[in-house]
Amino acid sequence: MRPIHGLDMLLARAVSLGIFGTKMRSVINLPSPSGITAIVAQQFDVAGQIARHGLVPIIETEVSIKSPDKSGAEAVLLSEPTKHADASAKKTWPHASDGLPRPVPESRAPTNWAAVTVSGRPFWLVRGQEPAHDASEGGPRRNPGRISGETRRGREEIMFQYEPFRDSTEHLNDGGTLRARLAEDGYLFLRGLLPREAILDVRARLLNKARDGGWLAPDSPLAVGVANSAAACKDPEPRYMSVFRGLWSDEALHRIRIGPRVLALFDRIFGERALAHPMFVQRNIFPQSDGFDFTTGIHQDRVHIGGGTSYAMWMPLGDCPRQMGSLAVAAGSHTTGILPTKVGSGAGGMDIVAPIPGTWVTGDFEAGDALIFQDVTVHKALPNRTRSIRMSFDARYQKLTEPMADTNLLPYAGCGSWDEVYADWSSRDGQYYWKDLPIAIVPLDQSHYERRDAMAFEMAEAGDRGARDAILRIIQRDPLPEKRERAEKLLARLDAS
Repeated sequence: MRPIHGLDMLLARAVSLGIFGTKMRSVINLPSPSGITAIVAQQFDVAGQIARHGLVPIIETEVSIKSPDKSGAEAVLLSEPTKHADASAKKTWPHASDGLPRPVPESRAPTNWAAVTVSGRPFWLVRGQEPAHDASEGGPRRNPGRISGETRRGREEIMFQYEPFRDSTEHLNDGGTLRARLAEDGYLFLRGLLPREAILDVRARLLNKARDGGWLAPDSPLAVGVANSAAACKDPEPRYMSVFRGLWSDEALHRIRIGPRVLALFDRIFGERALAHPMFVQRNIFPQSDGFDFTTGIHQDRVHIGGGTSYAMWMPLGDCPRQMGSLAVAAGSHTTGILPTKVGSGAGGMDIVAPIPGTWVTGDFEAGDALIFQDVTVHKALPNRTRSIRMSFDARYQKLTEPMADTNLLPYAGCGSWDEVYADWSSRDGQYYWKDLPIAIVPLDQSHYERRDAMAFEMAEAGDRGARDAILRIIQRDPLPEKRERAEKLLARLDAS
């Protein structure tokens, strides 16, 4: 193949448009060992580049039917893929007695794969990066790894197989066992950590504000939270933030994350006093539709939270079955450290661009259930395929004796100052609770954002709308006026195109 200039930028655009994968095709005429070796090596090099963007590479090397020695060329070709396959593929897929890979039926395809085609025959499936698309939830179970015949916006989706959460509820009061499970799995799933009634009360308060902001269908019961599809929006879009500020500032929401049951749990887990970060996240995910498709992508929290080791507590505000967009974590992924990222739909406008370690686990949540996970545990949301807005919050906790990044002392970006957050509260209870605590404050490592911003600017300069969310975050949150000004100009160009 000829050199493909600008491929990384093109692949990033493909991800933003929901593309599943791409195919490379090379034609072989003669049984030249050196030539065929070079062709296959080039195919796998480009496949790796494609996979690093979260897309599925399809490798196709074809011996011409007009070749004077077709069988000889194919014999040379068939020996080459085994030199490039990773160890997991060699162990996973069966080989014939001659050591060459056998054809693998599609029904046995894994969730992470690249198809190798030899003279038009799908011959081998090589494990690679997990595709940057979420599993289809709800409905009848399909074979893992199969491509769905259903499409959304022209996109094919991969069906992932999830294992159920390991339930740690019976060990709620055993700090030693909880610590051991966190060390082993990187997460804890706890049923009924908080009273159902308390969660539903917060949900009702937030739904009232969402209805006032035009987010809910006017003729539906408030408690169901049916979305007004015409109002679908996402963080950090201006029309989202105009309603979100009131939700994030809600008095009852703030208090529920620093209640005695929660803090006592983290005291037991840490074996010492816990600190709840002042900053936390509250999410409102509109249903997936033909005109709106946003699901929080695969990411880790450490790059956004910084400081010492912290743990998130994710809790839906109401019942949250899988089809509403519950959370999934890669159990065991916390042992690999911080993984490389690219501009994407994950938290902070970044997605992981490396093979995902561990085992994906998920489940249904009832109001009051909690998922706790370490800041380097890889996780993502499932798509919301219901008619209702999925509401949740995730707060962070750490040992009081460890340092906390300075950004965690601030309100959520775009929500004003703490005085503005507290302006409409009926009580001072819970306000500035951290002021008198002996907290060691350190600056947040901004290098991850700097890499994201450089990539986003390059994409936006090329007219790639996949950079739009990252550009919006720069406008909303970057402290440098010159960066914000550049981002504003690029946003105007993107929106005008």
